[in-house]
Amino acid sequence: REATEMFCRLACNSHSITDADLRPFGIGCFPLAALVNHSCRPNAVQTYKANSIIFRAMELVEVGEEVSISYVDLASPYKPRSQELSSRYLFTCACRTCVAAAQGAQGAGEETKEATVGGEEAVAVALRLLKEARTAFQHKSLPASELLQLYREAASAAEAALHPLHVELMRAREEAIRVAVEEEEWETALEQCNASIPAYRQHYPPSSPVLGIQLLLLGKLLSHSHLPADARVPLAEGVDIVRRAYGSESEAVEEGERLLREAQWTLQGLGQLD
Repeated sequence: REATEMFCRLACNSHSITDADLRPFGIGCFPLAALVNHSCRPNAVQTYKANSIIFRAMELVEVGEEVSISYVDLASPYKPRSQELSSRYLFTCACRTCVAAAQGAQGAGEETKEATVGGEEAVAVALRLLKEARTAFQHKSLPASELLQLYREAASAAEAALHPLHVELMRAREEAIRVAVEEEEWETALEQCNASIPAYRQHYPPSSPVLGIQLLLLGKLLSHSHLPADARVPLAEGVDIVRRAYGSESEAVEEGERLLREAQWTLQGLGQLD
């Protein structure tokens, strides 16, 4: 029983440690940091350096205001987000976003996450294809080239049946980008990344490092495609967001700044720098 209790405490109070691209690779237990509560509208983010956890405010925090972070993916719709918080962390979120969503209030930011534009059959087909693609991606059950084709078919069906900002379409684009990069299908990776940005802007706060990392990826793909003028804007915005979240020493910031300098040098050499 004692071992079970210790495991449960660790599961509820640990933090997922992520790399520069926000991919988790381990967990850490920080007793004092575990006191920071969750909000679906957080005012801070956490990052890691060596064996330490660092919290940074992403907006003005008034004196006496509680510092909060997000325990879950903010892009998740209200119901699965609430279920994860309840099952994993054993509480019901009562932040303004969740209260508004529970009351069915319009403008709560939840409407587009699961919105559809097609008929029931078309929606069912689109969701089935997206699920098949995601399952194949997670289990690595198909060669990359076949998986990329499956993602193309799924995206085509989803674009006709789901709202452009639908979360499942956004997540499928994320995975398709990774497969396209693996296959060096740079045009496809750029197309999917560019198409994902509106959903990121809708489902994450403007200061979210998740948005910042995606903007840096878009800038990187544009740079790789020899489009320095187009790369400058997402690179500059992404660097600014990620620097505020993770500090100037972040690998993502350093790479973004390097690519931004290279884009500026290229445009200067072409006489196109304004």
